[in-house]
Amino acid sequence: MSALFDTIAVVTTTFPPEPLSAEVDRQLADVREQASGLATRAALLLGASTVAALVALTAGQPRGAGIAALVALGIAAAAGVVAVVPSLGVGPAAGALRSWSASSYEPDPVTVLYAAKLTLLAANRGRLTAATAGHYVQVFATLAAVVLALAGTGG
Repeated sequence: MSALFDTIAVVTTTFPPEPLSAEVDRQLADVREQASGLATRAALLLGASTVAALVALTAGQPRGAGIAALVALGIAAAAGVVAVVPSLGVGPAAGALRSWSASSYEPDPVTVLYAAKLTLLAANRGRLTAATAGHYVQVFATLAAVVLALAGTGG
């Protein structure tokens, strides 16, 4: 961990820390905005999938492609939950804080704050990537359900 602090110390002494911190803050806000938009799209598609499944179930006894369409809608619903649920972190993980406090290296507070922001940004980008992958699975499963439903009705 002291290597991270050493690298950040070199960067913050080479460049003024205020613009660097402002850029990381901007990126954190950008990731949060992207996650919010993704969650909105996933929730809308989740609602539409639920309505489609309810309509399919009340229309009669599904057979063949209809059952496959319902399975695909179930997969879409599960993937939609994955896309909506992962929340972004608001601070560094407890493990990172423990390792920083156990370190014999004594960085200045600006370096610690910058390291915390960088750690948070990396974690939030990872969560956003997982949510995006879940949303893509949701979209493709919904498309498969529509195709299967149309094939089952002969349309």
